[in-house]
This record gives sequence, C-alpha cells and structure tokens, in this order.
Amino acid sequence: MDASDKRIYEFGPFRLDAAEYVLLRDGQIIPLTPKVFETLLVLVENSGHVVNKNELYKQVWQDAFVEETNLTKNISILRKILGNGDAETSFIETVPKRGYRFVAPVRKSGSEIGKNGSNLVASSTADEGQVESTDSVNPHPTSGAESVVSGVKQHKLAAIIALVVLVGGTVGLFLYLRTRNKALAIESIAVMPFVNDSGNPDIEYLSEGMTETLINGLSQIPGLSVKTRSSVFRYKGKEFDARTIGKELGVQAILNGHLVERGDQLTLNVELVEAATENVLWGSRYERKLSELVKLQSDVARDVSGRLRSKLSGAEEAKILKSYTTDPKAFELYLKGRYFDNKRTADSLDKAIEALHQAIALDPNYALAYAGLSDAYSHGPSHVTLTEGRSRRLNMLERLLRSTTHLPRLTTRSRTLNSFTNGISPELNASLNGRSSSTPTTH
Repeated sequence: MDASDKRIYEFGPFRLDAAEYVLLRDGQIIPLTPKVFETLLVLVENSGHVVNKNELYKQVWQDAFVEETNLTKNISILRKILGNGDAETSFIETVPKRGYRFVAPVRKSGSEIGKNGSNLVASSTADEGQVESTDSVNPHPTSGAESVVSGVKQHKLAAIIALVVLVGGTVGLFLYLRTRNKALAIESIAVMPFVNDSGNPDIEYLSEGMTETLINGLSQIPGLSVKTRSSVFRYKGKEFDARTIGKELGVQAILNGHLVERGDQLTLNVELVEAATENVLWGSRYERKLSELVKLQSDVARDVSGRLRSKLSGAEEAKILKSYTTDPKAFELYLKGRYFDNKRTADSLDKAIEALHQAIALDPNYALAYAGLSDAYSHGPSHVTLTEGRSRRLNMLERLLRSTTHLPRLTTRSRTLNSFTNGISPELNASLNGRSSSTPTTH
C-alpha cells in the first residue's frame, strides 16, 4: 500500500485508513500490528461476503508459509478490539468450513486521515473556498526559530502520547487475556468429525479415524467431559455453528479439524473454539507425511491437551498419547478397519476384518487391532457363521489379553460381552473384567 491509496472505511465508531495503516475509534488511534491490520482490511473490503482462509493467507502473507494459529490469533485480537471486550458485539463472523465474514455495515469515505491520526477534512457541507490563513488566526506570529522549536516540541509530545497509548493498550490487552484465560476453564468439549477437504472419499477413514482416536485420548484428561463418537458424528456432513453445537451438546468448547491429503503429504488444520462466543482460543496447522501418521496423531493430542490443561502428570500424559503401535502402516490399517466396522454392512465388515488382520500381521502385539477384530466378529460378517464368529472372537479376546497390560475397553455392551467370553479360561475372563472396567473405550 502506498501514499496514493485513498481508501478510507467507516463502520460503527471506527475509521480505517488503508494508506496510513491507521485504525481509529471515536478519533483515538488503536495500535495494530501490520498483519492484524491487513487481515482487518481484507475483511472490511469484502464486507458481507465470506473470505475463505486460503484467500486471507494469500493476501496477508502472500506466499510465505504460516501456521493456522497466525490467522486465528489475528481474528481473535480483532474481535476483542472491535468488540471492546463485549462478547455480544460481533463484527467478524466465523463461517464453518469456509472462512470469515465481516458483518457490520461499511461506508467508504472520501475523508483522509493524517499521519498523526487526526481528521483533516471538514464536513462535506463545508464551503471549500472558506479557508483562513494561519497568520490571520494567530495575532502574535512567531519567528522561524520559534516555529522550529515549537514544532519539535509538538512532535515530541505527539510521540510520547503515541508511545503511552501503545504501551497502555498492550498492557491492557495482556491483562485482559490473562484474566480471561484464568477465568476460562474448559470442563467439556466436543471433537467434531474432521472434514476431509481432499475431495477423495477413499481417505475418509483417515479423517474419521483421527477424530475417534483424539476423542479417546482426550477422554483421559482428568475433569474433562468429552462427548462420545455417537454424539458428534450425527453432525457429520452438516453445516453447524459453535453456539448451536455448544447448546445442543452442553459443551464449552468445540474442536474442529480439516484434513487434506496430497500424495503422501498430509495437512491438518485444527481450531479450538469457545462455543458461547465463537472466539478461536487456539489453532494450529500440521504438515506431515503419511508415514508420520502416528506422530501426527500424538502431536495433535499433546497440543490440544496442553491447551485444555496446562499441568498434566507424566502418567496422565502417557495415557493421552498412548498409540499402542509405532508402525504407521499398522495404525493406518487399524483406522481403515474401524471405519468399515462402523458402517455395519456385510461387505464393510468383511473389509474391516481384512484390514485389521493386516494390521496385526505388521504388529502382532497391536492390542487395538485385536480389540477391533473382536468387535467386528461380534457384528456378524457375511463370510462366517454365528458359531464360527463366536469362536474367532474368543480367539481374538485371548490374544488381546495376552498382548497388553493396558487393555482397551471393547465397544460391545457388557451382557453381550459376557455371552462371548463364556469359553475363555477363568483366569483370562477375570483379567478381562478387571482391566476393561478402568481403561478407555476404543471408539
């Protein structure tokens, strides 16, 4: 932007000068960093229209690589400044799965704002010919030297005032955010189904599987209520906003995710949103290879849990991050198996069992894969009889119990589980009942 840029916008009590990088509220300068200012300018110039995130990245950061958190922080700062701390005052609207919309009415003004932030143009009704000279106003004209001294003093005073405003605003914002963060203790959350933005339905198992795995991991955080898979997956494929979800599910926060696969490259964008205000509390962008799938899942779980709870014991963090396998291909096959098992059709159950057997072949001690096979056989695949299915389920349960000391709980209801464990030895049956009562569900 250059000095010839005359774009000036007015909305509510604010004036935005594109040439001078100035935002004023009731004539007072509001200090903004350049990127926050540019984010606001793009939204204001497209007021009433949705600006998707990729367009914001392109216009504000050009081709530079930035994390998702940069944009979400800018939006959060702007909401606080424009709303003046009032959560009910909304200038910027989040449009789920797309981007942001500036919703306040905007007027493009012909007025110009000087470099010192003052309004230099009179009302449009003023007579442009009626301009008085400085000499006629000042009855005691000063010498050239006095004018220079006076000008220097005025510039020093203006600089001091600007510095005080900037420091005061920064300190005030810091104190506000610190107070707000202390007051905001997230006790309930809904991990919404991650959106597959790749346009490839064949990787739907990845977006669904990562969602379920994160639900299971976060459910290990003490004092945090995490909504189940069945509660959140009814919203899959539907448009929703954080306020509605928060009210319907009775949660304080929503976690959204968007997954893109390009060849062997995965990009995951995650946002933690406060349901009541729709403010983005945190966001991040992850770039990983498909071969780093296990690490990606652990990184996301660690970062999200760290935002929800600042202090976790080593044992608590280990439960949240436990992956049960270090083999990325085995983990991918497990996610695929669970994805097909959840469809509950004869064909999908056959695919689930095939994928889970492949996962076990890669990692014979993969407890989750044994648990998944046990569940799949209980759902009645087409290629086995009920008796054979029961026999295979018993076999999977015994292998599961011998594969781990930290047993994932099975999804089948207890009375059905008991009917399938009648043939297991008393020692293993007692171990199953004892360990499954205190460990997390697998989906």
